[in-house]
Amino acid sequence: MGVFQWKKLYVETIPIPKIHEESQQPFVELVNRILKTKASNLTVDTDKLEKEIDHLVYQLYKLTESEIATIEGNKLDGFV
Repeated sequence: MGVFQWKKLYVETIPIPKIHEESQQPFVELVNRILKTKASNLTVDTDKLEKEIDHLVYQLYKLTESEIATIEGNKLDGFV
């Protein structure tokens, strides 16, 4: 089995959209809600909030339904 390595040369080519601070707010609010929820009970299910973050990311990258289906399918298979 191979070893996966993060090399600067390749990581720098990953397209990361720059968004205004106000556009970041929905992400921040969802993360804060997850952290607050987990602080009181580590076993609580935050899947719904995490899926909201996923969908915000899909919108940010302007992913197609097909691309989203591929990602969601991989999650079900345990690869993501």
